[in-house]
Amino acid sequence: MSETAASSSPPPEPPIAPPPAPGVIVLSRPPSSWPTILGVIAIVFGCLGMLQGVLTLFTRMTMDFASGIAGDQPQFAVVRKWMPWTIGMGVAGGVLAAILLFAGIQLIRRKPASAGLIRGWAIIKIIYALPATGVGLIMQLEQAAAVSQQAGVAGAFAPGSLSIIGVGSSIVGGLWLLAFPVFVLFWFRRDAVREEIGRWARPAPRA
Repeated sequence: MSETAASSSPPPEPPIAPPPAPGVIVLSRPPSSWPTILGVIAIVFGCLGMLQGVLTLFTRMTMDFASGIAGDQPQFAVVRKWMPWTIGMGVAGGVLAAILLFAGIQLIRRKPASAGLIRGWAIIKIIYALPATGVGLIMQLEQAAAVSQQAGVAGAFAPGSLSIIGVGSSIVGGLWLLAFPVFVLFWFRRDAVREEIGRWARPAPRA
């Protein structure tokens, strides 16, 4: 009878084993958007700068035509005086704009070389902006003095108002030239940005 009771008893339950340890799950980081945003801004500024450089080459022709119509006005004499410098700075600005355009395209493609290229552009652009702003200020002051000496013009403005306008416009123009390159230099000094650019150089893992 004991054998019958033993055979009818339920089988023992298996020991409870701990759950298997989960494997390491690597979550891929979503691609950041700043290379695209900064690249598009660089492309837009590059295109505008190249257009400005091309238009500067036609400034001499335009000024000769305007001076022929208006006569030998003092303000046109000031422009002709600084024309070689203006054309030279326009050509240099066009070349810098082309470099910025290329750097923006490479930045959108997340090429590691784009970081060094756009930083180099920023340094040269700052060097370019300082004399461009200084000469622009001198031109504005000379033109203001020439216009104020014309008959009927001096009384239309308060004394020194044209000079104040010229100084203000030159300062605003200089700050505009410096704004983007200074931002670029500060942005690419960030550790997170450098780390991400370093990942661009690594080959993508095979599936």
